[in-house]
Amino acid sequence: MLRAKSRSGSVDLGHKKHSSIFSRSKLCRGDAIGSQIDSKALVSANNKPTKAPYLPEEKRISRDMIMQGQMEQLVDELNRTKEDLDVAEGEKERLVGEIKKMKQAGKVEAMRVSEANELKAEVRSLKELLSNSKDELKQKDGKIKSLEVELENVKKLETELAGRDTLTERLREELNNVRESESCVADLSADNKRRIMELEEEVERGKISERKMLESFQHQTKLLEETKIELEEAKLELATLQKGGNRDVNESSKKNVVQSTEAVENLKSELQLARDQLGQALDSEKTAQMKIGSLQDELVLINNELGSVKNELKQATGAEETSKKAMDELAIALKEVATESNQVKGKLQGTVLELENVKKESEQFKDMVGSTEEKYQELLDEAKKETELYRNIADRLRLEAEETLLAWNGKEMGFVKCIKTTEDEKAVVQHEKAKLVEALKAAETLTRSAREENFKLRDILKQAINEANASKAAASIARDENSLLKDSLSEKDEELLNIHKENERLRINEVAAKENLKEFKRLLSSASMECKADNKEMNANLKSSSSDDEHNKEVDNENEVEENGEKRTFSFDLDELNVLDDQDSAEEGIKPEDPEKEEALKGSIFDSAEEPTRQEDRAKAEVLKSSNFDSFYSPKSEPHSPTDIGTPNSEDHGSVDSHHLYDSNSDSNNCRRKKALFRRVSDIIMKKKTIQ
Repeated sequence: MLRAKSRSGSVDLGHKKHSSIFSRSKLCRGDAIGSQIDSKALVSANNKPTKAPYLPEEKRISRDMIMQGQMEQLVDELNRTKEDLDVAEGEKERLVGEIKKMKQAGKVEAMRVSEANELKAEVRSLKELLSNSKDELKQKDGKIKSLEVELENVKKLETELAGRDTLTERLREELNNVRESESCVADLSADNKRRIMELEEEVERGKISERKMLESFQHQTKLLEETKIELEEAKLELATLQKGGNRDVNESSKKNVVQSTEAVENLKSELQLARDQLGQALDSEKTAQMKIGSLQDELVLINNELGSVKNELKQATGAEETSKKAMDELAIALKEVATESNQVKGKLQGTVLELENVKKESEQFKDMVGSTEEKYQELLDEAKKETELYRNIADRLRLEAEETLLAWNGKEMGFVKCIKTTEDEKAVVQHEKAKLVEALKAAETLTRSAREENFKLRDILKQAINEANASKAAASIARDENSLLKDSLSEKDEELLNIHKENERLRINEVAAKENLKEFKRLLSSASMECKADNKEMNANLKSSSSDDEHNKEVDNENEVEENGEKRTFSFDLDELNVLDDQDSAEEGIKPEDPEKEEALKGSIFDSAEEPTRQEDRAKAEVLKSSNFDSFYSPKSEPHSPTDIGTPNSEDHGSVDSHHLYDSNSDSNNCRRKKALFRRVSDIIMKKKTIQ
């Protein structure tokens, strides 16, 4: 029962849950193969076996052809998966080459971060694709193992396979499954997480199926032990029957005629027991014969072992019922024993002979049981060897999958070896096909379905090629963007060179400004000497002049002083204006020639540091110009503010006749003017340094 349930469960999984996984992948077609195993063919052991233990040769041939076709499909699937892995490897190498090129091309720091993130994402996607392909390979291995187990179950269930009608229904179901798989292929990206969970469940189910197989083997061993116990019980019963028969003969010979009636009654009871035991012995013989036949059938069809044993148990129960009926019949027959008491001795002799025959048959049964036990042990050893082989194959495939990550070249050689083995298997299958040409007519429908699936897989591969082309186009777009970024970098480099040139020009202007300052100092020294000489002459002229001409002389002296002051201030202001002009030209030199460069340098350190100083310098220059030119060219005008130090006519608010005040304050005013000019020049120099 357990084994039959495990088989049916594995097939249902192949139909329902495996279809959701394998039909979605572009590389697997496990649903079509798993659906070829009819669920109706997997009948539990409780069902009664068919009367004919063997199927006709045509059905066997068709079954073998179906199994061979399934094996061929499995081999084709393995080859396709290998090809897909090769394609994935080629794409990975191509992407790695593109990544190297992008790394060599993308030397700019601003682009390295984005490109590195994109490349990491691509590498991660490739790793995920490789892990998915590995998972799919593992799934295929598990599916192949389950299919091989199911194929063995199909071989064992030859007597219960359905006819051609079931094949047509199965093909319809396969068509429906293929249509569903087409709809499911579009949802592959959304169902990757579900696939991982279902794969874990499938691994657990495989473990459960292995446990069930072990339990089924244990159950078979228990059944064999029970059959041995029944045979031993039959032997004991035969021995008891023999002892009982001998005792009856001795008692019948010793008793007298007077006690014949009592002996008859005793014989009746003993005959009842003997007949019951004989009936049981006959039933046990029949059951033993049936067991021998069932064991022979089980050698050919291992799947029918449980059913045959259970049927034998049912027959044993039926034999018990028949024994009960025989007991009733013997009760009726005992009434007739009174008339047949004279024939008891002859019947007893016949029973003795039958008992001897039973002994011989029991010995034969022992030999048969020993032979069957040896055969079972051989079968168990073969099954263990097969399981070990499958485990070794699974380990080998896992090692190959790990080697793919470490050495791709070695993996290619492994694929070549696998292909050679598959080609050898194909040659063997083709040799077998030559012998089974008649059964190929029934398999044509399966080949058609396989062709349709091939066309679908080609469409899927075309889609994959289109996606690869799209990725190439995206890579070309990225290259164009990299070239644009390189152009922008070259433009920025040119702007930096222009800025360096402007800085050099500003340094040259600084040197010129320093030279102008030296000239300015020299002029100031000469002007101070002239002022002192003029003051001395004016004092001498004032002492020598008469009191009458004082007024005229004072007016003339004032005019001379004004002229001298205008000359001084004019010469001095021209130099100062030259310095200011140089500063303005330097500021204009700092400005970028193009508005695009100005926009590119917005928000930089130059903007934040230079703009306020430039505004202050411009404001001061305007104040100087306005104050100097207005004061010098309009001598009678008032000053702009009480704090204006550089105005030459700061003493004009007094009376014109205050000659002594002019004499006493002229030296102090000249000193103040000099100090103010030195301060302004020092401020200009410091501002230029800060600008640089």
